[in-house]
Amino acid sequence: MNYRPGLVERYGSGIERIMTALHSAGMPIPTFSSTPLGFTLTMRMDLLTGSVLREMGLNERQV
Repeated sequence: MNYRPGLVERYGSGIERIMTALHSAGMPIPTFSSTPLGFTLTMRMDLLTGSVLREMGLNERQV
């Protein structure tokens, strides 16, 4: 039945690579939700970066 035993491991380690890449980029961690056929991974971009806050005239303490 399991004709490609490395397939699940490859997909599982892909999630770890995604988490590492997002963390390295300073992005928020994604959310996971179950679906009837699998799962959904939602990645969000943090729009309030340090440069955006400076452009708005705000410092880190004001946020």
